[in-house]
Amino acid sequence: MGNNSFDIQKYTFFVLGTISFLCGILFIWCYSKYRSFAKPSGIIALWISICCTCINFYYAYNGALRIFNSENWKEIIITNALTCKTHGFMLIFLRYFSWNLSLVLSIKIIQRVPENTHFTIYNLVCIVFSLSIALIVLFTDSIKESFDNTCYILDNQKSGNFILLFYAYTPIIAWAWLANTSKSYTASKCMLKLFWCINIPFVITHTWKIFDDNFSSELIISIESVFSSTTSLCVFLIPLYHFFKINQLEDPLLDFEADDYKNDIPQKSYNLTLALKSIIHILENSEDFTIKTLEHGHFISLRSYEVPLEQNDKSKIFSNSTTITAIEHAPDVYASICLKDSISKMEILNELKIMLKTENLLEKQASYSQNFLIKFISYEQLTFINNTLYLLHKHLITTSKNKSLINRIIGAYSFKDRNDEFFVVMLENIILNEMDCNLFELNGSKLVKEVYVLPNDENKFRTVKNDVDFMKAESFLNLSFADMSMLQKIVNDDLEFLKSIGAVEYSLFLAIVKSYHRTRVISRYMRHFFDDGEKTRYAISIIGTYNSVEAIAKKRKNQSISVEDYANRFLDLLASITQCQGL
Repeated sequence: MGNNSFDIQKYTFFVLGTISFLCGILFIWCYSKYRSFAKPSGIIALWISICCTCINFYYAYNGALRIFNSENWKEIIITNALTCKTHGFMLIFLRYFSWNLSLVLSIKIIQRVPENTHFTIYNLVCIVFSLSIALIVLFTDSIKESFDNTCYILDNQKSGNFILLFYAYTPIIAWAWLANTSKSYTASKCMLKLFWCINIPFVITHTWKIFDDNFSSELIISIESVFSSTTSLCVFLIPLYHFFKINQLEDPLLDFEADDYKNDIPQKSYNLTLALKSIIHILENSEDFTIKTLEHGHFISLRSYEVPLEQNDKSKIFSNSTTITAIEHAPDVYASICLKDSISKMEILNELKIMLKTENLLEKQASYSQNFLIKFISYEQLTFINNTLYLLHKHLITTSKNKSLINRIIGAYSFKDRNDEFFVVMLENIILNEMDCNLFELNGSKLVKEVYVLPNDENKFRTVKNDVDFMKAESFLNLSFADMSMLQKIVNDDLEFLKSIGAVEYSLFLAIVKSYHRTRVISRYMRHFFDDGEKTRYAISIIGTYNSVEAIAKKRKNQSISVEDYANRFLDLLASITQCQGL
C-alpha cells in the first residue's frame, strides 16, 4: 500500500502539477497581453494564481525527480539542507501570501470595491506578514523533510501552528462566497472558492499531524496530492474560460448590419457629392445663424428647397428629375447648437465647398479627415432624431452645460424626388486632419466590425479600428486623476440621457493623439479632450446615438435588447479602458 501510494503521489505531482503549471503560465501570459483579462478575476486573483503556479512548479519538479531520478531524488531536494530550506522558505511564503491575498480579495468582494481600486496598504501587509512567517520558520530551523515527501515545517515545531490561520480566514472567505454581488465578481468568487478548497486536504493533514505526532496515512497524502493538483488546474481554467468566452469583449448584443451602400460604393460616393451640393445651396439661400428663443414649433419645422440638377448630376436614383427637393429639418435648432460651439454659417459653407473639390471624398469622410462629417442615415433614424430633438437640445445646452460627449449633429436633411429619397446628418468632427492619431470605434463587443479599411495607398488616409484591435494595441488609457473624475461624471450623465430616450447601438469614438506638445485643438472641442498630464492626449466622443430600441427590434427580427443592457455594456467597456473607479 505504501509503495502504491508513493507512486500515485509522484505521478500526480508530475502530471497534474505540470499541466497546472502550464495553464498558470498561459493565464499569466494572457493577462499580460490583454488588460480586459482583469475584468473577471482582478489583479489580486492574478497574484493568487501566480503563487499557485509557482507551487505547482515545485510539485512538478518534485515528481519529475522521483520518476526520472528515483535513486537520488532525496539527496537533491531533501537531504541537501540549503536546497531544502530554500524550497521550504519559498513554499511557505507563497502559500501564506496566497492565503492573505485571498482574504483581501474576500474583503473586496464583500465591500463591492471596484476592480480598479488599489488596496496598497492591504497588499503591503500581505507581503510583510507572509514574509515574516517564512523568516520565522527559516530562522527557527523548522524546515526539514515533511511527512508528505516535501520540504516544509517540521510537525513538532510551534511554527507549524501558522496552519491555523486557514481556519481564522475561512469565515470571511465563506462570507465572500455567499455575498450577493454583481455578475462581474462571478469569476473572482469561483476562483476564490476553488483555491480555498485546494488547501483543505493539505490543512487537514498538517493540522492532524500537529495534534497527533504518530499520524501517518499514505492514503490521505495521496488524496491530498491528487485533489490539490486537480483543483489547481480548475483554478486556472476558470479565468481562461472567461478570457476566451466571457470577458469584456462579449458576443454582440446585436448582429452587425452592413451598410446598405456596401455593394454600391460609386452610388454612395455620388450621393455624398449630391448632398454636399444641396447643403451648399441651402446655406447660400438661408439667413445667417442668429440667437433665437426656441419654441415648440422650431423643433418640428421644415424648410424645403428645390435644388437644380446639372446634367452630370443625374444618378440612377434621380435619373428622371431636373431638380430634387432638399428638406432641412429644424434649422433654427441646429443653428442654436452651432452657435453654442461658435460655428458660423460661413465656416460650414466654406468647408463644404473645399470638401466638394476634394478627391477621395468618401474615404476622407470615413477616416474622419475633414472638419465636418456627412453620414447617411435611414428614415427610422431620422424619425428618432426628430422625435428626441427637444430632449437632446435640452441635454446638450442646458443639462450638461455644453460639456456632453455626445457628438453634435449640426444639420439633418432629406433629399427626394417623386419616388426616391435618402437622408443624411451633418456632424462635428472633433479631430483635425493634421492630427497624428490612432482612431477606434468601440462598443464592447468582440465582433470584428466592418469599420473603415485602408485603401491600397496606406499613407493617404487614417484607419479606423475596432475593439479587438484596441485590446491588442492599447489595452487601456492612462488618464490623469482630474480628467478621470470629469470623464466619470459626464459619461454617467450622457448614458442616463441616452437610456431615457431609448437609444442603443451607439459607440465610443476614441482618438489617441500623438505628439502632444504639437497638437492644436479647436477650443470648442476641448470638452472631448483628456490627457495623462504628460505626452498623450485622448479625444473621446459618443457617436451613433440615433438608433432606437424600437426600430432595432422592428428591423432585426428575433433580436431583443434593453437600453439598460446596452448602457451597462458601454459603461463596463469605458470603466475598464479608462480605469475609472466609479463608472
